[in-house]
Amino acid sequence: MLRSAMRPRHRCATGPGVRILLPLPLPLTCHRKRGKLRSSFGTRQRSGKAMENELIGAASIQIRPYRPADRPSVRRICADTGFLGSPIDPVFEDRELFADYLTDYYLNREPDATLVCEVDGIVAGYLLGCRRPFHNSVYQALANVAIAGKALYRCIRRPYGRASRGFLRWILTRARREVPAAPRLTPHFHLNLLPRARSIRGTRALIQAFLAFLHREGHESVYGQMVTFGTRRHNRLFERFGFQVAERREITKYRGLHSERVYLSTIIRDLRSGARLVSAHRVVQLEKTGRYLTTQTANGAQ
Repeated sequence: MLRSAMRPRHRCATGPGVRILLPLPLPLTCHRKRGKLRSSFGTRQRSGKAMENELIGAASIQIRPYRPADRPSVRRICADTGFLGSPIDPVFEDRELFADYLTDYYLNREPDATLVCEVDGIVAGYLLGCRRPFHNSVYQALANVAIAGKALYRCIRRPYGRASRGFLRWILTRARREVPAAPRLTPHFHLNLLPRARSIRGTRALIQAFLAFLHREGHESVYGQMVTFGTRRHNRLFERFGFQVAERREITKYRGLHSERVYLSTIIRDLRSGARLVSAHRVVQLEKTGRYLTTQTANGAQ
């Protein structure tokens, strides 16, 4: 299970003023008290405006493994963030079917690779992970037939509104061409966070926990597909944490609904040298000062 797999091994920096152990012990908690940041995975503290911006006023952020009781919350967050971080309703009105398509495999088949982010004890975000890409592809091929049948039935019976019909038409006619290519038989993840949980620190801890888990399990790479528009999630942000942007394509289904062009990027991370969310430039700096211990060295020293 995820909790037992993530045992403390060696330290790794996750950002200014914070240090964690890798593989990451869960649950992981960040607290804000009297203008200072205190975390369950580090001893150093920060204060001031930067900390306030990262936590967005949250008193406690905890990253922990998914539990079956979290299912309704994860599905609700999926629908509440489906339209560029906002509710999916203006794009597709069937929230239940939307959540079925995006969460069922992960919650039914690989719940041990799923993480949730709690803010003040309430689930406010998640990371859905896949360690068995072949099983995922087979499951999705069969599930897509069932979901298509449901969508057709509901489209006739309800019927769906104009926006929802346009969304289904996009899936049938353009989605395959517009979604960027992804590496085959490679683990992947995607995540969504409600506004109160969106912070650099929380997002980073969520991704770091999953990468540490994959690395512990012996996986050599991982990819994700991230939505970008304007200045949101610029390519340089991914590269800062060791991801490479493999391909980027415009998603036309948002035209007329959003003022900026929206893109979907496939980002890939090599895990063979470790799971730390540290840029290549930062790795060189740490190695020069002797403060960076590579995964191979750490394991060989034991």
